[in-house]
Amino acid sequence: MNFRDFSIESGSNADYGFSISNATAMEQVWDVTDITNANRRVNKGGAGSFNFAYTASDPNFNNEFVAFRADAAYSPQFVGRIGNQNLSALQNVDYLILTVPELMGQAQRLANYHQTANNYKVEIVDVNKVYEEFGSGSKDLTAVRDFVTRLNAGGRLKYVFILGDTSFDYKNRISNNNNIVSSYQSEQSSDVVSSFVTDDYIVMTQPQNNLLIENNLPDIPVGRIPATNASEAGDMINKTLAYYNSLPGQSSPFGEWRMR
Repeated sequence: MNFRDFSIESGSNADYGFSISNATAMEQVWDVTDITNANRRVNKGGAGSFNFAYTASDPNFNNEFVAFRADAAYSPQFVGRIGNQNLSALQNVDYLILTVPELMGQAQRLANYHQTANNYKVEIVDVNKVYEEFGSGSKDLTAVRDFVTRLNAGGRLKYVFILGDTSFDYKNRISNNNNIVSSYQSEQSSDVVSSFVTDDYIVMTQPQNNLLIENNLPDIPVGRIPATNASEAGDMINKTLAYYNSLPGQSSPFGEWRMR
């Protein structure tokens, strides 16, 4: 149970008292006013009335508390083993490819082209590893943006390419969803007219000067091939290489792509 008192004036240094009745089964209350410095109050002996004090010392936070019982807490469940990784050590990357393991083979074909033709240092990264290292395992687009921002710390990163389909439903609540590499859902997600999905968010690596994403500009070019599986990715990479006149066995210097 979360609760707060909106009448408390933050930063006033005044002392306040809270009292919770019928609290026999309530073991503790956590003060999460400052989530970086949470602390708990224990209901010693399971008293029926749980009383505790609070000092409104910080002007930056409104009071916020969470009361709960240990038997109502979630139990951790084993999801999987995470191998050692260190994406933070990557440096001097020109071309970043974000994808998933199933599409790595096709991503490598494009990486080979740019390494040979443009002398780019290309890095193919499993987006799930980005979530693990920069988002504590949560599929959070801000984790991807933080990774791209770190990679571009020296300003060398030239392009970000995403291989994999996306969906407005990043929580995978609809059937037959193709949310392979997630995109950013606009703030007006419930508005069928003005809502939109974009990849620009992950390449906004500089401090933004406007609250709404549509009024900010990306700092690095970003593109995506919305492939659902390896077969689709292969077809799309074939067309891309044909455009560059670099498809093995290509007969025309212009590529068959111009005929389609």
